[in-house]
Amino acid sequence: MSDLFPGVVLPTPDYDQLTVAMKKQCSNMNLQPTEYFLMKTIQLYEMIVVRHGLMTVGQPFSGKSRSMQVNSGSGSGHCSWPCNRLPGIQPGVHRVNCSQIS
Repeated sequence: MSDLFPGVVLPTPDYDQLTVAMKKQCSNMNLQPTEYFLMKTIQLYEMIVVRHGLMTVGQPFSGKSRSMQVNSGSGSGHCSWPCNRLPGIQPGVHRVNCSQIS
């Protein structure tokens, strides 16, 4: 970022509240909140924040659906994160099977 905007220093994101909510959601779903899983779920959250829609791809049983479920469940009832910008609006997940679209 500094090569495009010299002198601009980005603040370090604080995901403490989100991490606590994700760990609680993992506990509710009987999942182990490993550091790798939490890191990937935070990366997914960051992509959701900047994109209108996204597609998760990867190997079978690699945690794509669970990461999305933990991410959507972390903001609905456990804390004000990440829906604090839009009060009253709950996150929604709509799954589409791409092979069924013609």
